Amino acid sequence: MDRDEEIRLFAYHIWEEEGCVHGRDCEHWAMAVQIWESQQPQPAVTTKKRAPARSRKKPAAGTAHKTGTKKDK
Repeated sequence: MDRDEEIRLFAYHIWEEEGCVHGRDCEHWAMAVQIWESQQPQPAVTTKKRAPARSRKKPAAGTAHKTGTKKDK
């Protein structure tokens, strides 16, 4: 049985339980969707191992850090 057929049956049973009141089909369908979704198996949760964080050391006080300098000719 496919998803929509199962939901239709749930909605029909809700409609019957509420006394066959007409005009609430959208509400019954929404309730049936929630029931159907709650009965679906949940996928297994996998966790990825994270690489250890790299430490960022600040240069010691008084040391110069050269970046992007050009060599004089």
